[in-house]
Amino acid sequence: MIDRRITLAIATAASFAVVAGGALAQTKWDMPTAYPASNFHTENIQQFAGDVDRASGGKLKITVHPNASLFKAPEIKRAVQGGQAQAGEILLVNFENEDALYGVDGVPFLATSYGDAMKLYKASKKALEDRLAKQGMKLLFAVPWQGRLSIGTWHGPAPCGADASLVTPEELGRFLAEINEAFPDLRLTADDVSLVQRGVVPATLRHGHLALADRPVVREHRHDGVDGAVTLIGVKYTTARAAAEEAVTLATSQIGVHAPSRTSVLPLPGGLPDETPCPVPGLDEGAWRHLQRVYGTQAARVAAPASTNPALAARLTPALPVTGLQLVEAARHEMAMTLDDAVLRRTGLGSARYPGDDAILRVERVLRDELGWTSTRVDDEIRLLKEFYLPVHV
Repeated sequence: MIDRRITLAIATAASFAVVAGGALAQTKWDMPTAYPASNFHTENIQQFAGDVDRASGGKLKITVHPNASLFKAPEIKRAVQGGQAQAGEILLVNFENEDALYGVDGVPFLATSYGDAMKLYKASKKALEDRLAKQGMKLLFAVPWQGRLSIGTWHGPAPCGADASLVTPEELGRFLAEINEAFPDLRLTADDVSLVQRGVVPATLRHGHLALADRPVVREHRHDGVDGAVTLIGVKYTTARAAAEEAVTLATSQIGVHAPSRTSVLPLPGGLPDETPCPVPGLDEGAWRHLQRVYGTQAARVAAPASTNPALAARLTPALPVTGLQLVEAARHEMAMTLDDAVLRRTGLGSARYPGDDAILRVERVLRDELGWTSTRVDDEIRLLKEFYLPVHV
C-alpha cells in the first residue's frame, strides 16, 4: 500500500548568512558550511576567503570546510559561538526559534526577487547585527536563495497504487487550502505554483489509518525460499545511498562477491571553478564555470564536443548556464534515455519550473541526433515531459 507525497515550489527569497566569532589574534580561520563544494553558496564563500586573503596581504587565511565535513548544518552556529570555528555559513530561518528576527527573510512572498531580497537585507541588517553581537558573533554577508520556496510535505488521504504518479487539481487545491489556512496572508493559488514534486511512499493500513514507512526496507528473499532476489523499498533521498549499499552488498554476496562497498568514501564529480581558461570558443564564462562546478576536472572533456559543433556551447535558455554540452554528456556517459532524464535528472534545466517550449525544442534537437529519435518518439517525449508538470499548466 502506498501513500502520495507532494511538495510545491513557489517564488520567494530566503537567505543564508555568514557569521564570525569575536576578534581573535590568529591568522588562520576555519569556516564550515553544510553545502557541497560544487554548490554556488560554497563558491561564494571560497571567493570571500580569497578576497580576505588578498585584502589582508596574506595575513588572514580562511580554510573552507564544505559538505558538513567539519560541523553539520545545525551545529555551525553553536560552533562559531563557542569558538570551535571562527566563521561559518548558516540558514538564518533555521534559528527563528531563538529570535523571530532570524525568520524574517523566510516569510513567503515578502521578497520575491533579488532586488527585493537586497532591500530586505538592508532593512534588517542593523537589527541582525545587534542580535548576533549579543551572542558574540558578527554578520559578514548574506546570500539570497535562488528565488524559490519549497512548501511541503503533504500526504494524500487515501492509499494509491505504485503507478499513481499524477497529482490531480483537486489534490493540489486541498494542499493549497491547508497552506492558506495556516498562513492566511499568503492567499496562494495554483498560478503561484511552478512545480509539484510528488512521489509514492510505502505505507500500511492499520485500524483504518495509513501508517507511513519511516525507514528503508531491504529484504533478502532467500528467507522466502527464493534465491538470488533482493527487494529494496526506499522512503527518503537522504537515506538512499546507505540503503542501496546494503541491498547491493546482499546481492553480490549471493554470487560469491564480498568486496567492501566504497560509496561512502568515493568522491562525487564536481569542484570549484578555477582560473583554467575555457578550452573551446563560444562557451560563455558562466556556462564554463558551471561545467567546472558540475564535472570538476572532467569539465574540459565535457566541453570538447563544442570544438566540432559550436552550437552545443549555446545556452538552452538565457536564465540558466545549461548548454547542449551537458545533454551530449548525459546521452553518451550518464545513460539518459528520455527527455525527462535530460531535463529533470541530468541537467536540472527543469527542476524548478518548466523551462519553456523554446528550450525544450533545443533539447529535443540535440537528443534526436544523439539517440536517433524519430519524429513520433520526439512527440511522445515532449508529451510525457509536459505531463510531469501537471497539474501546473505549461
